[in-house]
Amino acid sequence: MQLHKYGLEYLTCDPHTFCPHPDGKYFLAHQSLAKTKAAIARYSARDAEKYVEFIGYWSKLMSAIAPFFNAPPQSILSIAKGYKGKNLADILAIAGSKDKALNFIRTMITSPEDLLNEYFDTEIVKAPLARLAAEIGAPPSQKGITAGLMMLAMRHQPGMARPKGGDRGVNSSFS
Repeated sequence: MQLHKYGLEYLTCDPHTFCPHPDGKYFLAHQSLAKTKAAIARYSARDAEKYVEFIGYWSKLMSAIAPFFNAPPQSILSIAKGYKGKNLADILAIAGSKDKALNFIRTMITSPEDLLNEYFDTEIVKAPLARLAAEIGAPPSQKGITAGLMMLAMRHQPGMARPKGGDRGVNSSFS
């Protein structure tokens, strides 16, 4: 649609996630995974390490499924032709063995709440991740919606942006 010709400009949101807690602590996530890890480490070194592992898992999963999401409707064999080396490596990292495949299935059918409790110790990290998972439209205790946890990984890569001026920032002659 070439909306940039009509004045559309995107601004990167960085930091992209802020979640204050009643005790004055807060979760602050940046596009940089290293900055986010450092912010979490102020409260829990273990959760900071687990956060990097968590985002790594969901980032690999995004890469593994990207050719399906970026392809027009077509046969599975045609979509498979869109897979490149990194996509294939990430499929193997996620589901390339019996144990990995079973873990992937378990991850997809459990609830975000259960998965977050397995990974993290602090509410500082669990609360914002649970809220993002709930953007799918179900509570974090709902089984089978863990894919919503991918949203935070997407905020790290490719990042999050918003239109400059909001939805009215584009030249009104276009509307």
